[in-house]
Amino acid sequence: MKVDGKQLFDLARREGGFSIRHDGSVPTECFAVSQVGYEMAVKFNEFSSIPTLIEIYADMYDRQIRTGDRLLGGWIDKGTNTFYLDVSDVVNSLRLALQLGRERGQIAVFGLGDGELYYCDPPDDYKEIFGI
Repeated sequence: MKVDGKQLFDLARREGGFSIRHDGSVPTECFAVSQVGYEMAVKFNEFSSIPTLIEIYADMYDRQIRTGDRLLGGWIDKGTNTFYLDVSDVVNSLRLALQLGRERGQIAVFGLGDGELYYCDPPDDYKEIFGI
């Protein structure tokens, strides 16, 4: 998967993150659930060339990203100065996304339409509101 690492890292710094399909399209619906074994976290001070890292990661996991409806995702945790990359499955239902997230040991899944995190083990009032 050929990507422009600088452009994606700039987007992550400006918007907080990115999610793109192998064809470069940006999903605007559904939910992203990270796949186990394809996550990467890098402290900014440990790897100064994040754009290059994005390009290497996209090439390395090209086949995985192209299989099914999957995404290359990246985001920044400014509190810990950490950049994350992953390969995620696109799922249509919040209920299914949370179920897969729990099965995969994820903390949360990402709402592609609203940019919200949905926690896999939410508090009880959250469960009542969303019927999950």
